Amino acid sequence: MFLNFKQLIKQKPSLISESKSDNKSDNKLSISHQSINNLKILIDAEREAKKIIDDAYIYRDNLRKRARAEAQIEIEKYRAIKEEEYQKKIAELDIDSYRTKIQSEFEIYKKNREEEYQKKVIEIEVEYELELSKLSGSESELESKLES
Repeated sequence: MFLNFKQLIKQKPSLISESKSDNKSDNKLSISHQSINNLKILIDAEREAKKIIDDAYIYRDNLRKRARAEAQIEIEKYRAIKEEEYQKKIAELDIDSYRTKIQSEFEIYKKNREEEYQKKVIEIEVEYELELSKLSGSESELESKLES
């Protein structure tokens, strides 16, 4: 990208002309020295500009790193807050769902017990009726034996 002085001289040998045969050549030589000095100034300016640009890139990269680190800290804070809120919601939902589950299981148990109780009551009534009928049957047998 940047040419050093030696490369520039190799590419433009006409810049240095050391023929001193006449007055024109003295003029050429002075122009060559002036051109060389101007080229040196330009090269120095390019180096300084490149250093400034490199420093700007380094500064920009450092700013990016710092911004990324600060953003990461903010993200972690936000994530921690949201995680805490989430855990609270989960805990609330778990308690509510557990309570609902227990209540539904209790209702099912209560219904089953009532059904069992009704079955037992019916069985007892049937047994009682059978006993009564047996007794009634024996009473009628006794009455029939007594009458005969």
